[in-house]
Amino acid sequence: MLTGGKNDLPTRLTRMFNSVNMTLPAKASIDNVFGSILRGRFTEENCDEGTVSLAHKLTDTTIAFWEKIKAKMLPTPAKFHYIFNMRDLSRVFQGVMLAPNDVISSSEVLCKLWKHECERVFKDKLTTGEDKEWVERALSALVKDAFGDDYAAMLEDKAYFVDFQREPIYDDEGVCLEENPKVYEPVPTMDAVRKMVYAKMGDFNESSKIVKLDLVLFDDAMSHLMRISRIIGMPRGSALRVGVGGSGKQSLTRLASFIAGNFTFQIVITKVSQY
Repeated sequence: MLTGGKNDLPTRLTRMFNSVNMTLPAKASIDNVFGSILRGRFTEENCDEGTVSLAHKLTDTTIAFWEKIKAKMLPTPAKFHYIFNMRDLSRVFQGVMLAPNDVISSSEVLCKLWKHECERVFKDKLTTGEDKEWVERALSALVKDAFGDDYAAMLEDKAYFVDFQREPIYDDEGVCLEENPKVYEPVPTMDAVRKMVYAKMGDFNESSKIVKLDLVLFDDAMSHLMRISRIIGMPRGSALRVGVGGSGKQSLTRLASFIAGNFTFQIVITKVSQY
């Protein structure tokens, strides 16, 4: 039955369903969850005083940035995916926890790691250059207010973290114990990791009999590759790559999957013969 342009659902149908509304927890509850994780990880026994002090401030700063981007980047018909919920907030702390204690050797490394995870979780979801520039300005302002001018100056340069820089581990007899050691750590220079990726691409071409990769790894391509590699390394990580044909989406994904030691498969649409 159609009345007034609305579909009238009969009560015999609606009685079979329940409506559940989950309100967002308060800031204190969020801090009890994520703040407790950071305070338990970064203690005075395994970190210096500056790292411990910075770790205690990360929860409030992340929540402040999360609330700011929710209020600024509202969903529109052209940007319908601009939805930032508790999952995005948790992924920031999940990324921070990926790096082992020996990698986070100082408060500077921890601050760079935190900013990197905020950019990967929030900035990579945005579609326009103007929105991404706003995120960079907002993060810089938050870092300056929460951590001080020294940390804001440290974060002016781009920093990337990847988990494929370690060489394979062999025992005394030459047997490979771990082919792809995954240690989430900062990239020293773009040229150093580019040289490593070129070597991995050569290994891929030697092992693949059908698909061959001949990519020019300029800076933007390397940035996309490191983003894909991070998503693959995250538990239940997923991404939707959008772009014109021939831009290298599939090739970079294949290479990142090979570097991570994963198996790649592709769904092929074919016609089914009808008898």
